[in-house]
Amino acid sequence: MSRQRELTDILNKWAYEYYVLDAPTVSDKEYDAFYDELKKLEAESGEVYPDSPTRRVGGEPIKAFVQYNHIARLYSLDKSVTCEELQAFLTRVSKVAGGGTEYTAEYKFDGLTVCLTYENGEFLRATTRGNGVVGEDVTAQVLTIKSYPMRISYKGTLEVRGEAVIRLSVLKKYNETAAEPLKNARNAAAGAIRNLDPRVTAERRPDIYFYDINYLSDGEPLSQEQAHDFLVKEGFKVFPYFRICRSEEEVLAAIDEIEVGRKTLDVLTDVVVLLCGLFMLYSGGARTIKLFGLPGALPITGISTAWQYLPIPVAGFVMSFDSILFLTGIISRDDLLYSEPEVDFTDEAAVAAMTKEAEKK
Repeated sequence: MSRQRELTDILNKWAYEYYVLDAPTVSDKEYDAFYDELKKLEAESGEVYPDSPTRRVGGEPIKAFVQYNHIARLYSLDKSVTCEELQAFLTRVSKVAGGGTEYTAEYKFDGLTVCLTYENGEFLRATTRGNGVVGEDVTAQVLTIKSYPMRISYKGTLEVRGEAVIRLSVLKKYNETAAEPLKNARNAAAGAIRNLDPRVTAERRPDIYFYDINYLSDGEPLSQEQAHDFLVKEGFKVFPYFRICRSEEEVLAAIDEIEVGRKTLDVLTDVVVLLCGLFMLYSGGARTIKLFGLPGALPITGISTAWQYLPIPVAGFVMSFDSILFLTGIISRDDLLYSEPEVDFTDEAAVAAMTKEAEKK
C-alpha cells in the first residue's frame, strides 16, 4: 500500500470518528499534520483518490445548478394536521396490515432533503429532492460536509436520503460575526446547500442526518429498520434515537421520550410534537371518558379503571400547551427552569469558563 493510500484511509477513519461517532481519537494537530502530508503527496503525484478528504474543501463558485433526474422518485412525507387524520391513518394501517403492525419512531428534522448517489462503492453525486423526479446537482456544496463516507462496502448503485441541517449552536456562533445574520436554522441550511459558492456552504457548517434508502440496485426492498441498520453499517451519520413500536402504547411512550428529548435538542424539528400531543389528548381523553361510564374497578384500591388512563390525556394537554408556547415564541428553551446554558464544546474558551464555574459550585 502506498503512503498516499494509507494517509487517505487513516484520515477518513479519523473523520468518521469525529464527525459521525462524535468520538475523536486524535488531536487536531495530528490530523492536520497527516492532512498536509497527503496534500503534498497528491501535488507530487498529480493524482487525487475519489475518497480523498482533500476533496471536501470548498472550491470555486459554479455558474448555475445542473438538473438531475433521480434514479427512483423521492416521495414526500405525508403528514396529519389534525387528531382525526392521525387516528384515521392508524386505523387504515391496522385494516391493511392486520395484527402485528410495527411502527418506527424517529425525529423529523426541519432542513433541506438531499440525496446521495454511490456507484461501485464510491460517492458519485449529491442532489436536492426538487419535485421528487428532478433535483439539482449540489455535489460541490455537499463535498464540504463530512458526515458521510466517500467510499462504502456496497458495490451496487445506491441512493440514500438525508436531511441537511444546521445546528442551533452553530447558527448562533455564525450570526455573532456574520455581516448578514441568518434568520433561522431551516433557511440557513437550505441557503447553505443551494448556494453557488461552496465556500459559503463550508462557512455555515451544515450537517446531514441520513434516514432512508431511496434506491438499491439489487436485493429485496428493505424495511425501515433494515435501512437504518444498513446506513449505520456503511458509516452514514444517523440520529441516535430510533424506536421500534409494536403497539399504540409503545408509540405513545416513544412520543413522550421525543417530547422530553427535543427540549435540549440542538437541531430544529417540525411541529410533530404538537400534533402528537393533540392526538394523546383526543384519543386518551375519549378512552378515559368511555371507561368512566363503564363498570369495573382496580383490584385492592377499588377505584375506577379509568383512572389508570387519565395520565395520557393530561400528558397530551401539557405537551400541546408547551409546544404552542414554544412555537409562538412566548417562551424559549432558555426560559425553562431546568435548562442549562448552551455550550459549544468545540469552543475551548467556553468549556474553560464552564469548568471554572462548576469548580466554584
